[in-house]
Amino acid sequence: MLSHKDKLLKRNKDETGKRYEWYCLQRWAASYLQDFEKEKIVYPCIMAKEPCFVYEEKGFYAPAPANIITGDKIEIKYLTALLNSKCIYFAMRKFYMGGGIEGELKTNNLEKIPIPKITEKNQELADKITDYAEQILQSKEKDPKANTQELEKEIDALVYQLYNLTDEEIKTIEEGQ
Repeated sequence: MLSHKDKLLKRNKDETGKRYEWYCLQRWAASYLQDFEKEKIVYPCIMAKEPCFVYEEKGFYAPAPANIITGDKIEIKYLTALLNSKCIYFAMRKFYMGGGIEGELKTNNLEKIPIPKITEKNQELADKITDYAEQILQSKEKDPKANTQELEKEIDALVYQLYNLTDEEIKTIEEGQ
């Protein structure tokens, strides 16, 4: 960095709105700061043994190392339910995690997961999945320790239908959990 000190000293305060020391990195997150104010899904870079995709709507600023996904309110709830389902998490663990660290989920890998878009054909399933997700959120709002396993099982069953899985494929996923 010393070889670039003169150039770094000339950085314009207008670039960031603040003046940093010549050796400081600019605050690159400032370009998407408004996304933290939106409804979003927050997830860690490294997953535990269970999925941990959290729907958040109160303007929480996720600390590093965490990622966020933003979008339409209904689709965010739908996506949260899918990402937390046994089906998707099974696929994540088998095909999309890793790269040196066990449980690591890189954003570019997450983007490769085939998530069905909501269409006329699957609208009814998507609505049911979203409704169950909303019920879970309401239960957890009232009592963060509320048991929502039955609702989660309902979502899992609907996700299996969404992907047209066979009984054998479902059994593989259920036993792989």
